[in-house]
Amino acid sequence: KNGSFKLSPITNPEYISYSNRRGLAYKLVLGAQYNFNEKRKLQFNSRTGYNFKIKQFYFDNRLHFDFNPKRNGWLELQVANGNRITNSSVLDLLQEQHRDTIDFSKLDLHYFNDNRYELSCNIAITDEFEVMPSIVYHHRSAVNKEAMVQTGQPTTYKGFAPSLTLKYQPMKSWPLFSLNYERCISGVFGSNMKYERWELDASYRRRYSSLKRFNVRVGGGFY
Repeated sequence: KNGSFKLSPITNPEYISYSNRRGLAYKLVLGAQYNFNEKRKLQFNSRTGYNFKIKQFYFDNRLHFDFNPKRNGWLELQVANGNRITNSSVLDLLQEQHRDTIDFSKLDLHYFNDNRYELSCNIAITDEFEVMPSIVYHHRSAVNKEAMVQTGQPTTYKGFAPSLTLKYQPMKSWPLFSLNYERCISGVFGSNMKYERWELDASYRRRYSSLKRFNVRVGGGFY
């Protein structure tokens, strides 16, 4: 009566994707929900899949708890992987240190697998203003660990970063403005990185009917 569970179709072509860079991938979407009462509910949503080109199982799991819907109060834990990123500065550094001795173009030294953990809480202070503090932890591991060891570079980069997002919407018919600041702190939970990130964006949504909506978003920032 209070709980539900859903799973995407096993053989749905919409969940099969292909790109020249990432190759063929297949995914599943599942979710579960339990209502404690009219105001509090717990949700679990998961997107899992497998990439055949890079031979990697990936997932994006979110555990979401609504504790105060009147003030948009919620708590969420996200655990995800599969976001393969690149960092050209690592490759540039290696090429400078080992000039004319090693051909790095075929070693994939600038590719890293990113495991991401985030704990967020959101609450509306007023009808117009919301605040969302978060804690983000990244564990980035080199795809080609053996080559990184041979060149004297670390195989993992870890980052522990508190984050704060401020949201402001003067009226329901106005755009939603948000400002986000994130700062990585070295030495916490093995963190060996330092960075700061600012982002500012505005988004606007308008529903014309059950099948027609207009969405626009603009934003920017620096790192």
